[in-house]
Amino acid sequence: MIALAFCSAIIFITLHIIPASTLNWQASNSPQSIEQRVNRILSHTPLIGIYMFILAVSI
Repeated sequence: MIALAFCSAIIFITLHIIPASTLNWQASNSPQSIEQRVNRILSHTPLIGIYMFILAVSI
């Protein structure tokens, strides 16, 4: 159970915080890439919902 929570936290960090930091980093470079990164983050949101559901069921 603790290992599952740890794995889901790693997945959450990978899918959200890292794309968000690269989004902030590239904000000054080109406006086009901002839209692509936001769409990429939004496309991963259902996956995070599934992981959180699995985590809640396991607890």
